[in-house]
Amino acid sequence: MGTGTKSGENSYYCCPIKSLEFIHHVHGIKDDLFSVAVWSVTGVAGRASDLPCYLNPRTPNDRPKLILWYKKGTRTPIFSYDGRIPPLETNNRHEGRQVTVSRDAATLTLSSVGLDAAGVYECRVDFFKSPTHNSLVNLTIVGK
Repeated sequence: MGTGTKSGENSYYCCPIKSLEFIHHVHGIKDDLFSVAVWSVTGVAGRASDLPCYLNPRTPNDRPKLILWYKKGTRTPIFSYDGRIPPLETNNRHEGRQVTVSRDAATLTLSSVGLDAAGVYECRVDFFKSPTHNSLVNLTIVGK
């Protein structure tokens, strides 16, 4: 993923994509009942933004059964992937959104984002054997 530095409980990762640098910032939100990773992604208006969702099943060799992406404030998924239908590694496109699924990640790519794309996105992954995994991405959009 690029170079990383660690400072306290926060990790910063920076990786060049199409001659721009996107900064991924992860916070661990911990509670007695759950732990959810929150990634911060900064995108540029008019360009594509990649939102990461890392697949970390607790059971070895498990794979995703269902992957759902939501934008906070909506009840309907903005994107879904059904892993019961092979192949696992695929690209799915829908209305300016694409999910690329591999064995390690389900990356949601939003094409040509506007300022209205900013917000918190949730990735929910249901596995065949492992417990459900949730992660959040806080997308900030800056102007050109």
